[in-house]
Amino acid sequence: KGLLTGQPIDEYSGKIKSPDEGGVLRYKIVPPKCELFYAARCVGRERVGLWSPNPEDDAKLMLSSVPVIGGTLAMMRKTAIEKRKREKKRVAKDDEGIVVDPIREQYKHMEGFVGIPVFHCPEMKKYNKIKGILRNEREKQTPLYFSYEDLVKSWDSLKKKSKDESMPEKPTIEVFNMMDVVTSMDRDEWRVTRNMKLKRDALLGKIPVLNKITGTDRVIYKGSGDLSSGLENIVFVPNSKNTKFKQCISKV
Repeated sequence: KGLLTGQPIDEYSGKIKSPDEGGVLRYKIVPPKCELFYAARCVGRERVGLWSPNPEDDAKLMLSSVPVIGGTLAMMRKTAIEKRKREKKRVAKDDEGIVVDPIREQYKHMEGFVGIPVFHCPEMKKYNKIKGILRNEREKQTPLYFSYEDLVKSWDSLKKKSKDESMPEKPTIEVFNMMDVVTSMDRDEWRVTRNMKLKRDALLGKIPVLNKITGTDRVIYKGSGDLSSGLENIVFVPNSKNTKFKQCISKV
């Protein structure tokens, strides 16, 4: 039967509940092995579940078949659970002198799992010319690439056009988990909207006439610059291979 919307199919009608009726859409995104292979050489590889002490071991694992990768990750999950139990006992004894990598501590829940890698290069932030003209915006956009190779190609193109001779031959690339980025953007948007609403309600909430005139309850508040965290400037760059593949399918 399947659980396409998180709810079972009705046995009598054969229908499934829509989101308005309580159904929840579920998606399973499978990360490409190729991008995980490249992520093994990047800063922040722990964010996408690459936890081997040696990055080369993670890269070699991603060259294996899917059953081998699945079995290895299952063993890693089991080992991670046992390790966390030992850590709790060690903390209970108040052991000192243990140095823990901050990123490994923050993303220890990813050990034995894999995330969706997106690649970022701090030197590749750029202005959007269209938004700059239409909206008079001069904030730099932060591109996050789904393809490591596309980022490298963009870097090479930028280096050829740039007159800055101090640009390094190869970019410094950091990898992030797409799910972390998306949830952070949603959380940040909610926080900005909530702060704007609280500020407005603090001024108008005690004046019923003004509150009714301005329609505070029906206004959709936008984020402002002073409350911005920069997440709204993130731009996802799709994999060029996927774009070409979609174009080929549309021609059939």
